[in-house]
Amino acid sequence: MKHHRIRTNALLLFIVPMLLFGENKPTGTLKGYVYDAKHTALLGATVVIKGTYLGSTTDTEGAFIIEKVPDGKWTIIVSMIGYRPVERSVDVTSGRETKVIITLEESLPKLDEIVVTATRTKRFVRDVPVLTTVIPMEEIAMKAAINLEEAMKNVTGVKVRTLCSICNASEIEMQGLPGGYTKILIDGVPIVSGLSSVYGLAQIPAEEIERIEIIKGAGSSLYGSDAIAGVVNVITRKPLPQPHLNLHGSIGTYGTQNLGASFSGMLDHTGSVVSISKIRSNGADFNGDGISETVRYDRIGIMGKIIQELGPTITVTGTGNYLQEDRLGGYRFDPTATLNEQIATQRWEMHGIATVSPATTMSLTLHGFATHHQQQALFKGIWYNAFEDIKGIDIQGTTTFHLHTITMGGLVQSDHIAESSRIGDLRATNVGIFAQDEVAINRLRIVFGGRFDKHSEYGSQFSPRISAMYTLLNDVTLRASYGLGFKVPTLFFEEMHYCPGGFRYTILRNPNLVPERSKSLDFGFTVYRSQLFLSINGFFNNIQNIIEGTVVGWDSTARRLEFCYINVGRARTRGVEVDFSYRINKHITLDGGYSYLDAVDLNTGEFLPFRSKHSAHMSAEYHANQISGAIVGEFIGSMRTENVGSTLAGEEIIYSKWSPNYTLW
Repeated sequence: MKHHRIRTNALLLFIVPMLLFGENKPTGTLKGYVYDAKHTALLGATVVIKGTYLGSTTDTEGAFIIEKVPDGKWTIIVSMIGYRPVERSVDVTSGRETKVIITLEESLPKLDEIVVTATRTKRFVRDVPVLTTVIPMEEIAMKAAINLEEAMKNVTGVKVRTLCSICNASEIEMQGLPGGYTKILIDGVPIVSGLSSVYGLAQIPAEEIERIEIIKGAGSSLYGSDAIAGVVNVITRKPLPQPHLNLHGSIGTYGTQNLGASFSGMLDHTGSVVSISKIRSNGADFNGDGISETVRYDRIGIMGKIIQELGPTITVTGTGNYLQEDRLGGYRFDPTATLNEQIATQRWEMHGIATVSPATTMSLTLHGFATHHQQQALFKGIWYNAFEDIKGIDIQGTTTFHLHTITMGGLVQSDHIAESSRIGDLRATNVGIFAQDEVAINRLRIVFGGRFDKHSEYGSQFSPRISAMYTLLNDVTLRASYGLGFKVPTLFFEEMHYCPGGFRYTILRNPNLVPERSKSLDFGFTVYRSQLFLSINGFFNNIQNIIEGTVVGWDSTARRLEFCYINVGRARTRGVEVDFSYRINKHITLDGGYSYLDAVDLNTGEFLPFRSKHSAHMSAEYHANQISGAIVGEFIGSMRTENVGSTLAGEEIIYSKWSPNYTLW
């Protein structure tokens, strides 16, 4: 009981002053219009008062209004995707209206996004000390992506890997580390579980995505376990200022069909987004060997979001998602064939967010979330059944004073999985508390903080991080970040779902298993200009206590191999990433990137398999009126692949061959 009181009192010390010292100054109203260089009204531009949580969005006439602005001199920031943000000083007088007119100039979209993931506070991507990449919905549409997996392709330093041609399990590889080292969030909430992440990248429709924020490097100081390589935060769409109905459809090769509808709009202080999508494909066997490369699937997704403004200081958001999918892959897509896998998935997610701003420089946010994922798989005549439930509460408070922006918060999360293989029913709980201070001194911005996690199975972990950004010139910034991270074993491993792994083996629990630990360093510089973006960054990761599954013995009673997860050693990844974007004129833009990776198993000194030392991508995009198009190319360098040989214990994987280089257009 004593420990609970300590945690509660610490939280109250932060929350109570926010509520007691809310400002009660005389207020006025700020009104205005936002136009482009041709004096055309801009719909959807964001207007915020710097250093506060007051803001608004422009309507079809480019108009905005911000009420109850404290009396005094303020700086407003006006921003919109594809335009350079503008700062303007305004004087607000009590009981009066202050009017302004703002003109925005066009720029590269990726320079002017507002992001929230890197520091858990709203910042322009150019002002974040932690390396951040943004994929806006315009770029997702240009890729003709139908899901998150396709939206993540052709991003420098990020690889979307298909792990199995029979089931199409996939993962996101960042900085040479596999998918389990990257935290995936939906609207900042960790509801993507170990079970759902196996196929989850392809199960999030692109129509639901507003933008994707990719944070590279140590993220455990804010997000806990699994954020060693970084964080991917999928921000779902928000209501448009005016009612809008969208119907879409597309067809492709191999029987691919994508149909959907969505509605979005605001009415007074209530906004809503509703979307439904149905996607199917017949699958493909590209090389004609009878084994699928892409699976046959039929998927339906439904998403609903409601935003309610309860006065000028309180906003409540509720979001719900439902997914149902059937997929089949393997030998000639024959459900009766032995070498086939049938997978049926159902998932629902719910999360709510309440944001309270008792003062212009204070904010308190409460997240509640729950998800249920159910999966059935049939392989070699054996059914695998599993469900996983995740529930949690996340609270965060932010206050700004003088040169500091202080963020504090905590998370309580429970995870429960029950499945039909040998691991049975497992539960785990994690409690995390974090604190962070952002200090801005002229051209220097420093962020330092840490997070303490207490896991019910694997004990306590502390993950600090310090990041710094220095504006060398108005359009050149230097960045560096160093942090410690950790990864606890998830309740679900892919090998447990894979039917031979689940039933041919007796899976043993290892009481001596300890979390993986990491040290990560990221550094580089970025050039931001209206027509040019250039970023060159280096990274270094050292991973200790790596967890791998292996055969440890023979169960003579069940006549099965004994399979167990153990700590096996160390690995290191390091490399350089170059990213650029150049607008030739108002119609044509060139984008590209190059990655060099050195990923080594420190136990053997060998290069890690399925990773290319060299990779690159490039695209040329054309935009004019309502017509858009792109030519995209990708280079994948040579990588170590695997051979399967026989041993007395069964199969042994030997990483020996190197694949040839190849390009895709």
